[in-house]
Amino acid sequence: MESRKGKILIVDDDNNLLEVLKLRLQFHGYETNVAESPKEAMRKISRESFDLMVIDLMLPEMNGIDLMEQIFTKVGFQLPVIILTAYGTIKLAVEAIQKGAYSFLTKPFEHHDLILHIEKALEKTRLSSQIENLQKILSERASQLNLIGKSEAFRRVLREAMGVANTDSTVLLTGETGTGKELIAQTIHNLSDRFKMPFVAINCGAIPETLLESELFGHAKGAFTGAHRKKEGLFARANGGTIFLDEIGEAPQSVQVKLLRAIETKEVIPLGTTIPRKVDVRVIAATNKDLIKEVEKGNFRKDLYFRINVIPIHLPPLRERVEDIPLLVQHFLTKFQSDGTDGLKGILPSTMSYMLEHDWPGNIRELENRVERALIFSKGSAIAPADMFPEKFETSVPDDEISDDLDIITDYSTAKASFEKRYIISLMHKCKGNISQVARIAGRHRPEIYKMIKKYKINPRDFKSSD
Repeated sequence: MESRKGKILIVDDDNNLLEVLKLRLQFHGYETNVAESPKEAMRKISRESFDLMVIDLMLPEMNGIDLMEQIFTKVGFQLPVIILTAYGTIKLAVEAIQKGAYSFLTKPFEHHDLILHIEKALEKTRLSSQIENLQKILSERASQLNLIGKSEAFRRVLREAMGVANTDSTVLLTGETGTGKELIAQTIHNLSDRFKMPFVAINCGAIPETLLESELFGHAKGAFTGAHRKKEGLFARANGGTIFLDEIGEAPQSVQVKLLRAIETKEVIPLGTTIPRKVDVRVIAATNKDLIKEVEKGNFRKDLYFRINVIPIHLPPLRERVEDIPLLVQHFLTKFQSDGTDGLKGILPSTMSYMLEHDWPGNIRELENRVERALIFSKGSAIAPADMFPEKFETSVPDDEISDDLDIITDYSTAKASFEKRYIISLMHKCKGNISQVARIAGRHRPEIYKMIKKYKINPRDFKSSD
């Protein structure tokens, strides 16, 4: 049985044109339905699902743009829409595209042009669906790896990590301390074909120069004073897998030379020997330093920098992904109270406000430490600002004040939904109901905004300018 090419709804008050278009589209293999008015179109949308719509711009009751926006709100996502318009209404057709229509055709038009527009629109939708499915897989894998965050900055890092996972190219992770560079390195390894093999990490700044070379490449018995037996280095231990060179900017120049050779030749020479050993290792390096400046100062080898900077991935500081803070807080609250669900502490809205405004110089590591400390020292039923930021307060909030606060955030889902609804309504006011502007300011795709509008029963028309 031949697969369905697509189900299309045509909306036009010209019955003759409807019949002609219906026959043409059916001839090309499309399942086609028609509606002569916006009301009929909305009835059919509520009963059936469609892959694409062809809408005449000038309709009785309302124009095609208003109908398109009502349909987007009704279905909760953005269907591909092709607008049919007369010559004199091209300005309105352009407005329709700005509000989410795929394209427009000026009457009279050639039927093969309509077929071409439909094919391209459906192909774009199929590609978008594939991308969405990949992002869903990514989110599921990220959840399994305890990667927390939904901000665009965070999702960019995940997309880049997934994109490079199944390559053997060297990756350089940059970002401030505490941004989760090792976790992303582990993620790249876990999403790669090497995930069953070892992931070996070393902090190049935490080991004395005299020992770092031996740790990385190993040594033979008697190679130096105290080398009483042969030792395998971390490169050899990571064979077949991934080695993570954290804080590579701290590696001394003597070790940098040998790191460059190991990365380029895929060979290591243990101390005290002259026999190279082949290693199949994927290298991921990380630093919180500006390596370009370190190169200019003569502290870091230029050739090594270019060798490890094949695929750079920058991890944003927490202050640039503040929308992830509530998610991270909930994760750490659960983590540190995992011994049971009775009497779990929540967090006061005022505390969350302080957390959203805090600069977080220590990033996620600082956030985790503060949550853990606050849970230990908090005496109330919820974490108060003074528990989270004792350095800013001389005394803690009294227990009776905490117990009187009826807005304690204990149910994360409810708190998140409440914030999300208020946020979208605020943007709708600001943008006077313009979905495209709302999506741009929120850093989200229009279909996501339409889903939220439907979820919270928000009517975009309520925010339109009365001018």
